[in-house]
Amino acid sequence: MTVYTSGDWQVRAGREDEFVAKWHELAEASLAEIEPDARSVLLRDREDPRHFRSFGEFRNETGIVKWRDGAVFGHRLGELTEMLEHAATSVYEVVDALGEFDLR
Repeated sequence: MTVYTSGDWQVRAGREDEFVAKWHELAEASLAEIEPDARSVLLRDREDPRHFRSFGEFRNETGIVKWRDGAVFGHRLGELTEMLEHAATSVYEVVDALGEFDLR
């Protein structure tokens, strides 16, 4: 069953571009380490440019556990944390869906 991760990120003022670059590095390294065909997306709030939300798609929860236990996640997440005022993460399962998203 496909599962999704989500991060809610409030970035310190003036560190937005740095956060985007470091998030990209984390996502790219994570995909290479865990699931090369997985997807990850970072969204920016148009009304609050310091607020971001990320989503990752995994084939199953085992992939998430492997990812979070891996060296890449711990190291790269530590780099992100210093730029943040607030962060929260969640894991979701799909209960309903209509249409299909293609973010590329």
